[in-house]
Amino acid sequence: MVRKLDLKAFRDLWGMKAQVVTIALVVGSGISALIASLSTHDSLKLAQDAFYRQGRFADVFAELKRAPLPVREELQRIDGVASLETRVVRDALLEIPGRVEPAVGRFISVPEDGRIELNRLHIREGRMVDPARGDEVVMGEGFARANGFKPGDEIVAVLEGKYKKLHVVGLGLSPEYVYAISGATPIPNDREFGIFWIPEDTLAHALDMKGAFNSVTLKLAPGASKKRVIESIDRILATYGGLGAYGREDQLSNRAVTDEIAQQKVSATLIPFVFLSVSAYLLNVVISRLIGLQRSQIATLKALGYGNWSISLHYLKMISSIVFLGAAAGIAGGVWIGTMLSRVYEGFFHFPALDYRLNPLQAVTGVGVSFLAAVIGAFGSLRRVFRLAPAEAMRPPVPLMFHKTLSERLGLSRFLSTTGRIVFRNLAIRPVRTGLGIVGISFALMILMLGLFWRDSVAYILYYQFSVLQRDDVGVSFIEDTSRSALYELGHAPGVLSVEGYRTLPVRVRRANFSEQTALFGLPEGAKLRQILDRHMQRIGLPPEGAVLSKNLADRLGVRPGDAFGVEVLTGKRPSWVVTCGGVVDNWVGTFAAMDLSALNRLMNDDAVTSASLKIDPDRKDELLAALRNMPRIGAINVKETAIRMFEKTMGSFILVYAAVLTGFAAIISVGVVYNSARVSLSERTWELLSLRVLGFTRNEVFRILAGEAAVLTLLAVPLGWVLGYGFVRLMIALMETKDMQMPIHVEPSTFLQASAVVVLASFLSTLIIRRIINRMDLVSALKVPE
Repeated sequence: MVRKLDLKAFRDLWGMKAQVVTIALVVGSGISALIASLSTHDSLKLAQDAFYRQGRFADVFAELKRAPLPVREELQRIDGVASLETRVVRDALLEIPGRVEPAVGRFISVPEDGRIELNRLHIREGRMVDPARGDEVVMGEGFARANGFKPGDEIVAVLEGKYKKLHVVGLGLSPEYVYAISGATPIPNDREFGIFWIPEDTLAHALDMKGAFNSVTLKLAPGASKKRVIESIDRILATYGGLGAYGREDQLSNRAVTDEIAQQKVSATLIPFVFLSVSAYLLNVVISRLIGLQRSQIATLKALGYGNWSISLHYLKMISSIVFLGAAAGIAGGVWIGTMLSRVYEGFFHFPALDYRLNPLQAVTGVGVSFLAAVIGAFGSLRRVFRLAPAEAMRPPVPLMFHKTLSERLGLSRFLSTTGRIVFRNLAIRPVRTGLGIVGISFALMILMLGLFWRDSVAYILYYQFSVLQRDDVGVSFIEDTSRSALYELGHAPGVLSVEGYRTLPVRVRRANFSEQTALFGLPEGAKLRQILDRHMQRIGLPPEGAVLSKNLADRLGVRPGDAFGVEVLTGKRPSWVVTCGGVVDNWVGTFAAMDLSALNRLMNDDAVTSASLKIDPDRKDELLAALRNMPRIGAINVKETAIRMFEKTMGSFILVYAAVLTGFAAIISVGVVYNSARVSLSERTWELLSLRVLGFTRNEVFRILAGEAAVLTLLAVPLGWVLGYGFVRLMIALMETKDMQMPIHVEPSTFLQASAVVVLASFLSTLIIRRIINRMDLVSALKVPE
């Protein structure tokens, strides 16, 4: 008995092999999305946890102007401090052989005994520096790989205006710089920014920091209050120009890595859910309708003595074959895509090891969800058939009671041809089935938009950041606060067309019981190279005395335009003021407050700038960069063209790869949904359509009925898919928001059109396949024995 049913299952599957393959691909896409997303998230999290643990990543960080070494003992005595290290840290320009574009190195001192206890170095190649040899450095591996350095090479750094030749003895990684950014830009740029570890005596001597330090890292004791420790550190370091201690969660590298892992978790939860839901829907529809078509066969099997369990097991085997065929492809595809995404992450996350790991439970979950959905649909249909007596089930289902539809009552049908009337009546008489078909196709379009919109966001970020907000060509940062007279010197540098100066102060803003550390920017009146815009890209003028806040900062403070809040400067004499909020603007990365530069300098009682933007003659760029490197007060040089190139190479390329994967899955699902909907519709109505042929309808007329129904369903699904797609994009972006990162919601009209085009093309190709099937049908045999 079982063998005969197995043969029947094989024949049924072979007879619908095209549908089996497309359904399996849809199931595989859902499982692949689940496995790739979850396994990539797990791999990142495991790599982060392992490196932080092995490298003894610090819990609290603090930067300051300068403090004598005895202050270290006072910091060590703070209740809750388990271990502490002081060090000297300074950024400096680098001379890269054969390259005009500048680079910046962050130099971190290595204790005299050569042992780093916190934020330990992981030496990837070569060795650690010898403290007795002052010209040795360990170079960050990311910078070394991007610029072709290796142990044994030399590099020149400009420390306090003096050129220092250094020998690279090793390449290393630190948990403090997994995501190596300078702070001037949120974009990682291994080619232009590198980390260097150098003997403490060498760096202290070059910076006149002998017997002093300007950076502190520490580990907390178990159960210690981080808030109280930070308050104690700030109190002690206030005298020495402390810039405000902060916890690991606010450390630049860790925050970027943690935010990315959090966003990956959202993607790993939300996107596979949608994919698996669509594949489950398709499985449910196809299997349940297949059982409906075979109700007479099921009744015959029951009449021959087959029990309900045997018949159920028969369909269970068919379902299992489809699901496990999809599962095999899905698991293989998920592992391949997950491995590829992990390799892409290695391009800007510097872990000693980012090993791809697959949790078998993830594969079991994906397969189980798909299988369960199909089983629910199958047994729901089987139960309806089992309730009928065999003799009753052998009869064809009672035909639908056709009646005048709303369009016919309104007289609209007179404007339609006979074929058109048949199409609209068939759709109107089965509203539930029609609705499900529209929803299925709209889901396919929604997923396509989910993959395509990332491309729009990348293009929009590039345009908004580098063409609208940032209109300069070159940005420079000064080593310390500098008189505005330095802008005149920059203005006379070769190739400079215009120059604007700005001021950035580390501040703590307060309102009621809430406080947060952020940056206060001073912009000159009428600034053109750096602007503050609202979400409609309209320029916002800075108030004469108040400050404009980023939306995320204003929301946390509970501030609206006209409200007052406190500002404490975390440098110099640490003045405090009460400032009025003059406006709120959207911001994608970080938090900020902005004031008119003259007003800010009046409050600070000086006339200083910390950075400048330059508009230059492109033909004289190399000459200008060479001149800037020789200006002793300049600590960093940023070329916008390079920043754009690095964004496209790192973050941009990753987002586009991720979008390409989603788009590929979405295309498979859209074809699967549309094609299977058409095939199921044809199978259900074979007798009806062939009866029309016998009554004199031509093949083209019969084909136009099915094609017309598919066209109407697709056209109705497109606007619904647009709404669902845009809504889902907004939902995903909202869930992926972090404390300091918000993605813009920007979907180009071309994305709506391209997603629609894929669905329409899938519908068109499906109807062509249906036409071929209709042309092959034998009228007499098909009418004698229904499928």
